[in-house]
Amino acid sequence: MSLQLAFAAPVALALVGAVLSLAAEAVERERLSIIVSSVALGAAAVIALVGAATVAPGAVWGVFVSGAGYSMAACVIMALGALACVTSLSAPEKGRAALCGLISISAAALAVLAAANDIIVMVVALETAAVVGYALVALARTPRASEAAMKYFVQGAVATAVLVLGIAAAVLAGVLVPAGGGLSSVLSGSEASAAMIAIALVFAAFAFKLGAFPFHSWAPDTYETAPPEAAAFLSSAVKVGVLVAVYTLLTSVLAQEGLLVRVQWLVAGIAAASVVFGNLAALAQRSYTRLLAYSGIAQVGYGLTAIVTGNGNAALLFVSAYGCAAAGAFAAARAYRSTAPDWDGSIAGMAGFARRAPVLSAALAVLLFSLTGIPPLFGFWGKFLVFLSAAAATSPSWVWLAVVGLLGSVVSFGYYGYVLKTVYFDDSAPEGETSAKEPAAEVLNAAEGDSPSGRESIGPATWVVIGLAAVVLVGGLIPLIGGLTRLVGIDPPGLFTLGPF
Repeated sequence: MSLQLAFAAPVALALVGAVLSLAAEAVERERLSIIVSSVALGAAAVIALVGAATVAPGAVWGVFVSGAGYSMAACVIMALGALACVTSLSAPEKGRAALCGLISISAAALAVLAAANDIIVMVVALETAAVVGYALVALARTPRASEAAMKYFVQGAVATAVLVLGIAAAVLAGVLVPAGGGLSSVLSGSEASAAMIAIALVFAAFAFKLGAFPFHSWAPDTYETAPPEAAAFLSSAVKVGVLVAVYTLLTSVLAQEGLLVRVQWLVAGIAAASVVFGNLAALAQRSYTRLLAYSGIAQVGYGLTAIVTGNGNAALLFVSAYGCAAAGAFAAARAYRSTAPDWDGSIAGMAGFARRAPVLSAALAVLLFSLTGIPPLFGFWGKFLVFLSAAAATSPSWVWLAVVGLLGSVVSFGYYGYVLKTVYFDDSAPEGETSAKEPAAEVLNAAEGDSPSGRESIGPATWVVIGLAAVVLVGGLIPLIGGLTRLVGIDPPGLFTLGPF
């Protein structure tokens, strides 16, 4: 497989799937529309996986990088998009085809973002994914979702303005110099203080897209009110694409003498603050999806920790493990709705679900344990590489950042454990009673075909949760069998030199 094909084929398949999906909806074949999107994204993921395993990384048309870790990022994005579309089969019919079409467009944009080696292409791809994200939230068609989408849009517009301003300042300061379509970072004698201001502005915009502290205020309302399948995609695939782009962007700056330590401390501060705030805020949540939103802020902090050390492999492995577990956890919200149509979206409302849906609850337990970092699950290896890279750094030492991450993981067991304790050990509320004073957004989006008997219904959303739990389990066992370096190289340049096997 050529480099050009490894990059272009997955993106083209995703876009073709989006067009065919919308065409199927136009003739009122909504289920066919969803299937088309899912198959197209699944095929794109397979092609990207082949490219990751067989093609050494290299430049494509001067503005992209394909092969190895870059193709693996595209594979994860496309696969998560396909699973989000499959999850929507358990949702109400209204808006499902449009949702899948939008997910396909966003997946293509995120794959381009992850592969981009040109700042202008990055901005275009990033904003394309952002606009689609606003629409995905609004598709819930509830007052709270509309409000969340508007706040997301307004804050996103501000972040875009900051990004453009930062790029302009970076070019004027000589930090980013377009050179043959690529990213160059020659200081050219510019003042370090001016350069740092420019870098801070650019990084702030990307941190907003990641949902890092203190640029996170859009995330809780967005993930809580969006359709669960949309939240599954936004919380996982978007973070994969953006984090790889941040790695590509900042490593060019990190290599510059005089800026290295300053940029590292900037990113480290955001990473530590995200871990602390996200974990502590999640402890106070009583809405299931809102808890996942705050925990996602903490998870971004772990990913940025890998960026601080320049370890692309750790960043890619961690965000892939997180993406699989987070997508499954949000898909579980849709799956639970099929079993309990009266669920109000609260954690207390999940009491006794293990007796009503034992298979789904077991799969959810695997996913939440992976998010916590319990061995030998996939999430453990992601955090292991992140903390290892931080602890191994010597100039400067980032041991304190690894300690913050470890403590954050311990704290996270409190709120993930609270969910599992409610699911497995609490008694369910008497029929007809609600478990929260105010119903969460999901109660307004109950799926058609819900099981009135209250018994477990193994529908598409449940299969997605089970499948992702299996991926998390198998991904955790692979390093034990074949060695961690077989899964992803430990050396920092491995994101560029991973393939071929």
